[in-house]
Amino acid sequence: MGLCKKCNTVKNTELFNGEQICEDCLSSNNIVEEVLKKKQYKIKNNNEQEVWGSIIIGFIFFLLFIGIFYIITSKSNEENKLPKEIIEAEKSIKIIPKNDIFENYKIYELLSSFYKNNISYKEQFERYKKLEKLSNDCFMKATSINREYALNKNTYNVNSFLGDNKTTMINDETIIKKIEFSVKNDFGMEINYISEYECKLDGSIRQILMFRK
Repeated sequence: MGLCKKCNTVKNTELFNGEQICEDCLSSNNIVEEVLKKKQYKIKNNNEQEVWGSIIIGFIFFLLFIGIFYIITSKSNEENKLPKEIIEAEKSIKIIPKNDIFENYKIYELLSSFYKNNISYKEQFERYKKLEKLSNDCFMKATSINREYALNKNTYNVNSFLGDNKTTMINDETIIKKIEFSVKNDFGMEINYISEYECKLDGSIRQILMFRK
């Protein structure tokens, strides 16, 4: 015996769909139809949720596509507005060796003056600016030492010096400078030498080699 949840009377009941239902109510079609309607409603509701879920996901992907397209288009438009030398400079920094002091110095000087708020370009410019000054100072000191090999100082001559292409960067504080030069002896005969020096930011210089060609 129990209280029927359908007719609200005390009768012999059975557990049906989670509720106590009497035999009379169970024997009628109304209860079955009601259960079927509940199941159909639940299925319909689930289907609607799946449809709306698919629509929302599709909309999100659409927004992502629009965003990516906008970024690519904006970047392309920005590049088209840039001066040609800036575009070329930004391409060059990807292929120029990091130890090429002179070329990196020129490129980062250009980029840092154009992109005044770019901290990375500014730091790289300051880095190679110090190394470029070190290279020039090293050349002057090394030249002074090399001149001592000439009996006649006026005959000293640097051979095929093409700028920084004879400078090798070891690290941010040390470079190797290679200088080829010639001097003349008392008989006017030209003697060729090759010299190499290690120079550091602290102002020190050390001769690595010196030999006649």
